[in-house]
Amino acid sequence: MGSHFIPIDKKGFALLRFKGKPHLYDAVSAVDVLNGASQKAGFKDRIVFVGSSAAALNDLHSTIFDSQFPGLKMQAVTVDNIANDDFIREPSWSDKAVLLASIAMGLLVSALFIVLRNPMQLILGSSALAVLAFLGFAYLIHSASIFISPLMPMMVIAVLFALFTTTRFAIEKRQAYAWFKMLANARQLVMESMAAVAETRHPETGAHIKRTQNYVRAVAEKLRSDGHYTEILTPEFIDLLFVSAPLHDIGKVGIPDNILLKSDSLTPPEFELMKKHAEYGRNIICSAAQIESLNCCKSGGG
Repeated sequence: MGSHFIPIDKKGFALLRFKGKPHLYDAVSAVDVLNGASQKAGFKDRIVFVGSSAAALNDLHSTIFDSQFPGLKMQAVTVDNIANDDFIREPSWSDKAVLLASIAMGLLVSALFIVLRNPMQLILGSSALAVLAFLGFAYLIHSASIFISPLMPMMVIAVLFALFTTTRFAIEKRQAYAWFKMLANARQLVMESMAAVAETRHPETGAHIKRTQNYVRAVAEKLRSDGHYTEILTPEFIDLLFVSAPLHDIGKVGIPDNILLKSDSLTPPEFELMKKHAEYGRNIICSAAQIESLNCCKSGGG
């Protein structure tokens, strides 16, 4: 248009630069003009649009500044952009710029997940990266009137953040499960070894330990199937009971052979000493576990 260039796309659309909300574009009521209430000097050397902004005319448009921007003032914005050569342009190389920005964002997000381990730091780092990218695109519009869509780089940040977070969670969960299984196997080995010690001292005690282990599982599963203590008697807890049951008579390793292996009836003093196997077992377990609550039990507090 003359010496002015209007950057339109294939569909005839142009990117307009708005000064702000509609009230920033001067308007004079037709009534004031007809009644002579408006100053004629206000129209001198200015482009005047005559029209209506009534809502009933359905000439209202949604913009980033106002959801009901009058069409008449949209025309004023367009002419203002033409007169001041102030259109926002989408350069021919914008697709390449979007691709490069997306790759850069992907590399930076990947670097964050390699360097940072704390989840909160990752959230803050990714959020800061998204904000900086958005500010960079906004700066291009403000300073150079160049529009490059930030949608794809932002999507790359969001998708990679979700993907890496999910992957890291799955890996850490798998590692935690493997570590838990290793600890569980080690715990079971220790318990079976301790039970084997009792069995070597007294074969009947060893058989009794194994029977008790199966009784404990059977009773716990029956209680659960009948609806009792279902919150406590989970399958995992029943397995723990089964593994731990052999330790109930481990204290018999502290009973002298002449009492533990005696075939005749025990004398009252011998029976009193035999009953101490429960205390010996408690002390063994508390010493091995080194857990504060069990130490309280050891001192008589539980």
